[in-house]
Amino acid sequence: MYETLYSEGTLGKITIKNRIFMAPMETNYAGINGEVTEAILRYYSIRARGGAGGIIVEASSVKSPEGNMSPLQLRIDNNAYISGHAALVESIHSYDCKAFAQLAHAGRQTTQSITKGVQVVAPSEIP
Repeated sequence: MYETLYSEGTLGKITIKNRIFMAPMETNYAGINGEVTEAILRYYSIRARGGAGGIIVEASSVKSPEGNMSPLQLRIDNNAYISGHAALVESIHSYDCKAFAQLAHAGRQTTQSITKGVQVVAPSEIP
């Protein structure tokens, strides 16, 4: 009945075991400085083990703090975060599941309480 859903597929040069994807959802499990934590590793490993072909990992800030969407958001704006993200990808791949990143900058959708007082940066002053 769901022959296509469970069949192998491709995205460019990437082969995916099925067409089931987990959409990105903010967990607030990142560390206080945006690092990958054991809680995030467990969360995504459990979902990969469930059989998804691909997981789009939650929003990772490309410019912190002014681009952060939440206080406990993953960061990917500095080489210091590479090893944590590598461990996250490895944990997802261990279940034959592909990992994808959601890169994010909150723009006008954030506040100075989240950006720790740093001026919010956006293309327009209009909320």
